[in-house]
Amino acid sequence: MLPDYHYLEKTAEQLTVALTFSADNAFFAGHFEGFPVLPAVAQLFVAQRIAEDGWGALSGFSRIKTTKFFDKILPDTPLILTLTLTRNANTGDRDLQFCYRHGELVKSSGKMIYSKT
Repeated sequence: MLPDYHYLEKTAEQLTVALTFSADNAFFAGHFEGFPVLPAVAQLFVAQRIAEDGWGALSGFSRIKTTKFFDKILPDTPLILTLTLTRNANTGDRDLQFCYRHGELVKSSGKMIYSKT
C-alpha cells in the first residue's frame, strides 16, 4: 500500500521524500467512488511508516496533536512529504511533524506524539 518514494533529504531530525500515490493504490478503493481522494488516515499511516523506514520503529503512539487537511490529494499527484522528528525537552515525548505539499501548495500537515513510556 505504500506508494513508491525516494529520499530527497535525510538527516537525524528531518526526512524529505518525493512520492506519488498511483490511481491503483488500495487507499483510494471506495474513497470515493468516481472521485478518488486519499483518506486522511492513509496520510497519517504513510507518514508514520516512512518515518519508521528512515529512523527506525516509533513506539508509544499517544495522540494526534494537530492536523490540518487543506486540500484533497488526488491520484497521481506528485507530492513532497517532509517529516521532522524532535524530542520534547519537558516531557521526553517524541513529536513527529508531517507536511504533504504539491509544489508550494500545502495539502496537509500535523503532528503526532509518541510518549517515552
